[in-house]
Amino acid sequence: MAHETVSEQDKTIINDTYAQVNLAAVQRQIQALTAELVTLTTSKAAARTKPKIPTLTKRASVHASTKRGYAAGWPGA
Repeated sequence: MAHETVSEQDKTIINDTYAQVNLAAVQRQIQALTAELVTLTTSKAAARTKPKIPTLTKRASVHASTKRGYAAGWPGA
C-alpha cells in the first residue's frame, strides 16, 4: 500500500487480516447467499390481481346504430 496517510501499523493489520481470509470460502458463501435470495424472491406468491370493477355505463354494441331512427326500429321510427 503506497498511500502516505495509511500508517505502517494499519498496513500490517490489513496484510495480516487479508492473509487469513479464505477467498474460496468467501466465494462459496456469496454463491450460497445469492442462491438463497433467488429462491426467496421467486417462491413468493404472485401479486394479487385487482378485482374487476363493473362498468356503470352501457355502450352500444358494434352492430347497434347511434342514430334515433335506427335505434328505435327501422324504418320510419
